[in-house]
Amino acid sequence: MDETKTETGSEQASGIRDWRRGFWSLFVTQFQGAFSDNAYKFLVMFLILDEMSEAEKLQYLLVTGAVFALPFIVFSTVAGLLSNRYSKRRLVIATKVAEVVIMSVALVAMEGNYIWLMIGVMFLMSTQSAFFGPAKYGLLPEMLPRARLSWGNGVLSLGTFVAIILGMLAAGFLAKRYGAASWECGLALVLLALTGLTASQGVVRVPAANPQQQIRWNYFPDFCRQLRSIGQDRVLLYAVFGNAYFWFLGALMQFAILVYGDEALELTEAKISFLVGGMAIGIGLGSLSAGYLSRGRIEYRLILAGSVGMSVCFFLLAWPAPSVGQVLGNLIGLGFCAGCYIVPQMAIIQSRPDAREKGSVIAVNAVLAFVGVFFSSIVYYGCKEWLGWDDVEIFLACGITMITVSGLIYRLVFSRKER
Repeated sequence: MDETKTETGSEQASGIRDWRRGFWSLFVTQFQGAFSDNAYKFLVMFLILDEMSEAEKLQYLLVTGAVFALPFIVFSTVAGLLSNRYSKRRLVIATKVAEVVIMSVALVAMEGNYIWLMIGVMFLMSTQSAFFGPAKYGLLPEMLPRARLSWGNGVLSLGTFVAIILGMLAAGFLAKRYGAASWECGLALVLLALTGLTASQGVVRVPAANPQQQIRWNYFPDFCRQLRSIGQDRVLLYAVFGNAYFWFLGALMQFAILVYGDEALELTEAKISFLVGGMAIGIGLGSLSAGYLSRGRIEYRLILAGSVGMSVCFFLLAWPAPSVGQVLGNLIGLGFCAGCYIVPQMAIIQSRPDAREKGSVIAVNAVLAFVGVFFSSIVYYGCKEWLGWDDVEIFLACGITMITVSGLIYRLVFSRKER
C-alpha cells in the first residue's frame, strides 16, 4: 500500500514538473518568435518610413499590412486541422525549423536591400506563424490544469507583449546602428530562430487529439461548418468576434501610431517604437492582471471593464494638442484595458469547444482575427486617403465604436443563462 502511494505521488510530482517544464519551454519559444517577428516587421516599416516618399509610405504600409495578415487567413484553418491530427509538439518544432530557413532568406534580402524580397519574407514569416498558432494555443489546455488556464494565458500574453516591446526596441537600435537593411540584422534574426528551435525541444509530448482528422486544403466548406457550429454557442461566438475586433483595433492602432508619431509628433523611429511599446506594455500588464484576477475561473466582467476602459482611452488620445508623455500614458492605459478585455475571451475560446474540435475552433478564431488585421490596413488607408481623416479623428472613431461593443458585452455579461 505504501509503495503504491509512493509511486502515485511520484507520478503526480513528475506530472507537475512536466507541465511546468513544458509550459516554460513553450513560453521561451513563443517569446523568441514574437520578438523576431516584430523586430523584422518594424525593420521593414522603418525602411519604408526612411526611404519612401510621403505618397509611397501609405501604399507600402498597406501592402505590408495585407501581406502580414494574408497567410493567417489562408492557412490557419488547415493549421488547425493539422494540430488535431498530429502532436502539437511536433508541429511547434516543425515551424521552428521552417523559421530558421526563412530567416536565412531574410539575411540575403537585407544584405542586398531588396525591399520586395523583404516583404516576401514577411509573407513566409507569417505563414510559419499561422501554422504555429493553433499548436501553441491548443497546447495550453492540454498541458495545464483547468484552474491554471487563465493564469497560463495571462503569463503567455505578458511574455508575448514584452517580446513585442523588446523586438520593436531592438529594431530601432539595429536600424540606427547598422541600417534597417543590413547583414548584421539578418544574422541576428537567424541566431534567434536557432534559439527558438532549441527551446521548442522542451515542450511536453502530447498525443494527437484526433489522429483520424482528414486534411482538406479547400477549407472554406469546413470553415463555414465550424463557424455555424460556433454560432450555436452564443458566448463562444461573442468571444471569437470580440477577439477579431481586438486584433483589428491593434493593427489599426499600430499604423496610426507610426504615422502619428512620424507626422504629427515628428519623432524619430526609436521614439515611435517607444510609443507602440507603451501600448504593448499595457497589454502585457493588463493580461497578467486579468489572469490573476480571474482566480482560476473565467471572469466575464473583466471583458466589460476592459471595453469601457478602451473607449475612455481612445477619447483621451483624441484630446487636442497632447504632449508625448500624455500620448504614451494614454497608450499604456489603452493597452492595459485591452489586456483585461482579451484574456477572458481567449480562455472562453480554449475551454468551451469539445476537445476533438478545439484545434479547429482555435483555427477559425485565428482566421477571423487576421481578417480583422487584413482589413485594418484597408480601413486605415481609406480613412486617410478617401475620407481625408487625420489620426486624431481615427482615434475618436475607435472610441465611438467601442461604446457599441461595450453595449453588446453588457448584454453578454448579464445574460447568465448563456453561460
